[in-house]
Parts: sequence; C-alpha cells; structure tokens
Amino acid sequence: MKAYPYYPQRKIFDLDGLHDFAWLGDTVTLAAFSPENVTEYPEKAAVPGVFDLCSDHYGQRGLAVYRFPLYDLPENRILRLKIGGLGLAGRVFYDGTEIARSLAPYAPVTADFSSGCGKSHELLIAVDNRFNAQTPYDFFKAYYDFYGFGGIYRSVSLEVLPETDRLERVQVTTLDLNTGKVALKILTNSTKSELPCRITFDHGKEKALTLPCENGVAEWITNVSDFRIWSPEDPALHTVTVALEDDSIVERFGLRTIEARNGKIILNGKEIFFDGINRHESDPQLGPVQTLPGMLQDIQLIKNAGMNFIRSVHYIPDQAWLDLCDETGMLLWIETLGWGLAASELTPQTLPYFMEQNRIMIRDAYNHPSVLILGMLNECASDAESSVEFYAELLKDMHKEDPTRLRSFAGNKNVRDLCMDHVDVISLNCYPGWIEDIRDCETLASEMIKPHLTKLADFYSQESFGGKPIFISEIGACGLYGIHDDDFAQWSEEFQADFMRTAAEVICEDGRFSGYTLWQFCDTRSYQRGHIRTKPRGFNCAGIVDEYRRKKLVYNALANFIKNKKKD
Repeated sequence: MKAYPYYPQRKIFDLDGLHDFAWLGDTVTLAAFSPENVTEYPEKAAVPGVFDLCSDHYGQRGLAVYRFPLYDLPENRILRLKIGGLGLAGRVFYDGTEIARSLAPYAPVTADFSSGCGKSHELLIAVDNRFNAQTPYDFFKAYYDFYGFGGIYRSVSLEVLPETDRLERVQVTTLDLNTGKVALKILTNSTKSELPCRITFDHGKEKALTLPCENGVAEWITNVSDFRIWSPEDPALHTVTVALEDDSIVERFGLRTIEARNGKIILNGKEIFFDGINRHESDPQLGPVQTLPGMLQDIQLIKNAGMNFIRSVHYIPDQAWLDLCDETGMLLWIETLGWGLAASELTPQTLPYFMEQNRIMIRDAYNHPSVLILGMLNECASDAESSVEFYAELLKDMHKEDPTRLRSFAGNKNVRDLCMDHVDVISLNCYPGWIEDIRDCETLASEMIKPHLTKLADFYSQESFGGKPIFISEIGACGLYGIHDDDFAQWSEEFQADFMRTAAEVICEDGRFSGYTLWQFCDTRSYQRGHIRTKPRGFNCAGIVDEYRRKKLVYNALANFIKNKKKD
C-alpha cells in the first residue's frame, strides 16, 4: 500500500502481485543459499502474502524463494528497492548478486544498487521462517507469544533514483503551536555547501530558497500559513513539498506537541488520559498482511468502544497504518521487536542490531503526529544489573534520533525493575489473577486487581522516580468467544468482561495512572504446539473481539464504562 512520503518525479515500479515461487524447505540454510539452488519455480505466491497460511505449505517452516522478472528498466541507473517488511529473515539478489539482508521481521528493508546493462533482469527474495535462520542475531524466538509467519508481509517497490542531487526525507518539527512555527530538516545526498530548493506548504505558493547545506542536511525555520493544530478530535494534517532540479518529495505532518510533566502526559498543552488497547497486525486468513479496509475496520471498532490510544505491538508497524491513524486521530505507541529476552542476549554485541531497528522505526515515524510514545524490548530482563547500561544506551539513542516524543518500554518486572530511571513514561505489564496470583482459587480474579495496582502505584510514586507518568501497558485476561458461565468461570466471556472492566475502573479511579492499554484488541495466532494449556486453538484469546472481529461481552462492557466515565 502506498504511504507517505511521495516522490512525484520518480519512476516507481510496483512489484506487488502474483509471482513465481519455489519451496526449498529444509534442504538449504538461508546463510548458504545461492540463486543456483533453485532450478525451477513450480508455484505461484502472492506479494504481500505469507506461505505458511497457504494450503500447500500450511504450518511448514523452511526456506522459500520469490522470483520477480523485471523488464524495461533504465540502463546504468541507481535503483532503490523497498520492502515494507518480511519474516522471519531474508536475503535479496539482483541478477544473482546479493543486494540486501533482512534480520528483523516486520522491519522495512531498503537497498540501492545499479540497474546495469540490458532491459531484462531478475530479482530474487529468499525468505526463511525457521526460528534459527543462522543470521548474526536471531530476532524471533520460538517462545514468542505471537506467531512467526513466513513470507513478504508488506508491499515491494523499485524506484529509479535521480542522477543528480536527490531528496531522502524532510523531518518537520513543531516549534510553536500559537504561531504555526516549524523547523524543516531536509535530508539529501548532496555534497554541496548550498542547496537551491523550492518549498510549498499545502499546495500553496512556492518559495524559492538557497539554504546552507552541511553533510547533506539543510534546515529552515518558518511558519505554516493557515495552520491548524492536530488533535484526536480534529486530526488536521498539512503537507510540505520540497523540490530540487530533478527530484521532489511530499511529506505529510501535523502540528502538535507531547510531553510528560508532573506525573501527567500533556498533549498540546492539556492533560490527556489514555483509554487504550494493544493491537497486533493479525488477520485469520492473511496473518500479518494488512489491507486498508481491515485496518480501517479495526480503528472504527476501537474508536466506537470509546478508546483513544493503541499500542502497536511488538514490532515496527506498517507505514500505511501510521498514515491511517494520522487521518483518524488515533493516538499511538509504536515499538521495535524484542520480546522476553534474557540478560545474556542484551550485550554490547547485540546492541547495534537493536539500535538499528530503533533508528529505522523512528526515522520512518518522525512526521506522524499520531505517534506519541516510542517503545522497545517488551518484557525483557530489565531487572538485571547487567541490562541497565543496555537500556540506557538504547533510550539515549532514541532521544538523539527524536527528542520530541516520549520514550518507554513495557516491563513486567514491576517493583524489581532497574531501568525505569531512563524512560519518560513508566510502563508496566501485569496480570493479577490471570498469570500472577493464579494459585488463589477462592478469590475472584477481578478482586486481585486493585491491591496489585495500588502496590505498583505506591512504589512508582516515590520521589526517586521524579514524578514520571505511570502507565499500565498490559493487563487483561482471556475469554473464548461463545463460551458463557454465570459464575465467571475462567475462559468464559463473563469472566473476561468482569476482569477487564474492573481493571479499567481501578486504573481510572487511581489518579496516579495516566492511562492503560488492555491486552488485547483481537485474538491472535500464537503457539501451535507448546503451552497448549494456555493457548487453546493455538491462539492468544485475550481479544475484546475474536480473530474475525466478532465482539465478545467485554467489548460492550468496556464501551459502556468509558462512555459513562466521560459523562462524569
């Protein structure tokens, strides 16, 4: 799917569609793969699409290869390949030569290379969905509580880059909401000390400028004419077009500010409370592949429940999703992949891999006003002394890349956590009565919520934490669609509705919390074989709707609570 930024002057080849496909299974590793390993392509596969949901390869793990014949390419030009995300790991070849690797599922892949001579060429994308793909760092583990799909998750395209100076991105930073003052940071490949350019806001009057340029970066501070402030109630968006001699870029942005102050989260100068939900990119038939109608339906369901905030878990989200949230006024937390990792994996050797994923996510999200919080390392070893420096370095680099947003991580170590000193928002995952305190068989699970949350609020309200906002990033329980019990038996819809509504009530009543994101929006595919007693059907069934978006009792229970709360 097309997403901002746009490059109006570039020729772009859309490579989505039906392509030649070869299944190699476990005959060769990703590291040892060579194009010569494939002698024929007997099948077809859709891009975007995942092969392990297709009937011929359902549930299989191994190596697959997609072939893209390319025709009518300009000769001896620099091309840019863009893959929105794939998984679990991949290698990309152009005319038999490797041009890119993908180590992190869902992370965008970009590669610049020469088209060479001739009009006909061949692009191969080898994708491996085995958990140990023999890459330098294995980002996806078999124990992750969401399914590791194999395939090309998002769109693929090929751009012909300008032969002269070109534009990479334009980062727009809000400086003053009262005057519409913004700072433009224009990123180019230019080696010149001055950058002649033309700048237009909202298709208005063009302004010709010559800006100082150092290391390919030019900056300009100006006021946006006839500006409007972006907010959930009025998601007003602006565009800026920057043009060079042979290239131009259209970026979209919103004027808004976000900060943490005195234990509260402040949006556009006013305190805001987050009624929210966690959301995976998940479809029962398409897996991680997203469609525009599907994404819009999810947002409408969440907004109709009265919620204003989504935590997009647990990987870099689709850029089209960010565009849609910008347009609909939905507020977001986004995060990079890293789930339940031990301290032995958070080392100086692995730090560069996580840092690179953070940078990719932050740079792509910079102009999206919907994105308020940047996250990472869900439920990892933040209680280990050896991890403190790792967290500190990652969060420091986050701030360097984007000092305008709030930083956090969702930790489940609660009062044992050692890394909350380095965040802007203290975010806590907890499951009293569902995962924690499960040996108490006499007490209703919902009755365990308030004592647990009060203990957390007391601990993180200490002066040593500097008055940071406290946020419950996960709390919830599972309910099986269509299963009912008037005595709130576990796994019934009544049990789940009672539990999650109580959690929302307790959090809202305690003024020390700045919000919550309940776990989770829809039921999602999880372990297929392990942990079968906690994952019936191979699904995490904590959704307020099931995988087909059918509402459970909890959906209306939450919607009514939020609606009545707003009346008060």
